[in-house]
Amino acid sequence: MPAPYKSFKNLYDLKSEKCITRSRRGVDWIDIRLRQFARGFVVFVLVFGLLTTAVMYGAFLYGRSPNGLGGGTPSRVILIFHESHTEYGWPFRVNSATNQSDPLDMLMQLNDGVLVRDPVSMIPVIVKSEAIVGIIGESAPLFPLATSTPTPVQATNTPSP
Repeated sequence: MPAPYKSFKNLYDLKSEKCITRSRRGVDWIDIRLRQFARGFVVFVLVFGLLTTAVMYGAFLYGRSPNGLGGGTPSRVILIFHESHTEYGWPFRVNSATNQSDPLDMLMQLNDGVLVRDPVSMIPVIVKSEAIVGIIGESAPLFPLATSTPTPVQATNTPSP
């Protein structure tokens, strides 16, 4: 004798065949529905928690984490210009003796230059690669390095034979 609820069995094959072929009004049908609800609720809570964590990270932590660690804080740089581009009318100060700018916030590296911002005036400027000789990064190391300090030693005369 075929199972009376063949389509029901195919959709909800959670228990043995004996339990699925019972009446839909029985206790097993409620048990199956509760298990389905519990699975769906767990998936909903996991997805909701993941999305909440991502939004909270983006809203509160991304802007405070350093650029070297993949965060959104701009890195401090000094631009070294070609001699012909020092008097170009930049909105930041450029030392004409060294062809170097004051420390700037580098917001983004572009294909044909860099996007920098003066921390005083907060004006963003795109500086093309043709105008720049080099970039000096002012980022401090994550961990201070221990350096040795030489101790002055007074020279002594060696005895002669």
